[in-house]
Amino acid sequence: MNQQIKQPICDHVFYGLTRSLCPECKRVVDAQTLIRDGAVYLRKRCPEHGWHEALVSSDAEWYLNSLKYDKPGAMPLDFATSTDRGCPYDCGICPEHRQHTCLALIEITTRCNLACPTCFADSSLPLPGTSAPLRGTGASQVDTNPAARQRGFDLSLAQVEAITASVQIGRIYKGKVSSVKDFGAFIEILPGRDGRCHISELSNDYVGSVTDICNVGDEIEVKVIAVDEQDRIKLSRKAAEQELAGAASDGKE
Repeated sequence: MNQQIKQPICDHVFYGLTRSLCPECKRVVDAQTLIRDGAVYLRKRCPEHGWHEALVSSDAEWYLNSLKYDKPGAMPLDFATSTDRGCPYDCGICPEHRQHTCLALIEITTRCNLACPTCFADSSLPLPGTSAPLRGTGASQVDTNPAARQRGFDLSLAQVEAITASVQIGRIYKGKVSSVKDFGAFIEILPGRDGRCHISELSNDYVGSVTDICNVGDEIEVKVIAVDEQDRIKLSRKAAEQELAGAASDGKE
């Protein structure tokens, strides 16, 4: 009886070909888009530095669904560079540009060293603690002063945390009053996230007018007491005051 030989099966699904950069020498190389274990990877080979693999998306389903929103590109009205060496070397934008802005990448720090293996971005403006960028590489020479590097790291981390933070019910935030109405105040507790503090939640005492407690531009501490199905945030100043007062009295004991 002949023994059946099992054909080896790859551990991934080959989805397509694209272009990327070698993370070592920044050479443009061919890259394979692979789906493995519910995630999307970019696998590429540099003739000099060999194979490299980078995670593109931790959710393959989301990645594939996002492609449904592709549409014909809106061409720029003008071009800043000419077509010479090809993408990405002529970027600026050059006449070969074929896509509108569908997902903007906003660089929040100029300390980028172009080390992410999928990135075509270029960091070109030096910060305090850095020197001029290394032309042609996009990388910056970072000051070896540990204190300067730590300040830059802390600032970048704080910006990322502020942008990506989610509203947590029961948490106290120090926010800025963005609008005052007869029925209460709207307070920005995170970048782009405003909540409403009803006049009844401003104080334990009677409040005749919202402006008796706060005005536009004031910074006050409020507690998130609810987030409804429409993602509207309900805030309470008096709940924050009660909690903070209780914590202060516990600290004195």
